[in-house]
Amino acid sequence: MKEFIPDGYSSDERAYRREMCKLIHRAYKQKLFTSAQGTFSQRLDNNSFIITPYAKDRNYLEEGDIVRIENGWREAGKLPSRSVELHKYIYELHPEINSVIIAHPPNIMAFAVTDVEFDSKTIPESYIMLRDVKKLPFGSSFMQPKMTAESISKQTPVLIIENDCVIVTGNSLLNAFDRLEVLEYTAKSIISSKAIGEIVKINDEEVEDINKAFKL
Repeated sequence: MKEFIPDGYSSDERAYRREMCKLIHRAYKQKLFTSAQGTFSQRLDNNSFIITPYAKDRNYLEEGDIVRIENGWREAGKLPSRSVELHKYIYELHPEINSVIIAHPPNIMAFAVTDVEFDSKTIPESYIMLRDVKKLPFGSSFMQPKMTAESISKQTPVLIIENDCVIVTGNSLLNAFDRLEVLEYTAKSIISSKAIGEIVKINDEEVEDINKAFKL
């Protein structure tokens, strides 16, 4: 990827960098991100976005570490996350998406490394925020980034990649982060429930009521 030297940062971009770092540090404390693992990006316009750097500890990430990608070029002197191509395809194919997270939280990863399907129809907030969570084969995110991006939709804003990661999208940094939090606590609730009994899922009629009430 070729480099360019940016002509400064706009006030909006500086604000995005600040908010992204705050949420990354929060994700690290909550064990949603670990060490240098976990990627966050934010659309700036149709041709550019900012993204976390490669191989830098998320706990100490600063605004200046964030990398701008513009027209397929990367900000000079910085290495973006290895998933940068996937983020590019998501923004190109989905104009309603403004933020993307790739993470490896322990509870949701339990579903990524087993044959157990994740069902969001357990807690109303989970279904409202996550809708239908789809699982894709290992390697999809880096071997078939365009296909992976095409698998995302309004009905499927979250993807689990087998033995790899979870991809969460949103219309803002906070919306994507909120989805990641809900995803992880829902996974934890499902796993914890196994100790006391069978899960009672929200039935189809109740799902329809939720759809009507929240205009989903």
